[in-house]
Amino acid sequence: MKCIKRGNPPQNRTWMGHCLHCGSIFEAFEGELENIVTDPLDHARMAKSKCEICEREFWLFPKKIK
Repeated sequence: MKCIKRGNPPQNRTWMGHCLHCGSIFEAFEGELENIVTDPLDHARMAKSKCEICEREFWLFPKKIK
């Protein structure tokens, strides 16, 4: 067997989030996130985090691969 296209290990996948309160944009690796949940209705994965600027909570989502 040979690898045709190398993927990323789950802990190295990039996630992005946008704080709706102050407008900050964040990026994190999946391995850095602690609160990953799956929405039972549409099976979307998301992680809640706290904004470093305004300290409000916001959601991060997996970055789409182009």
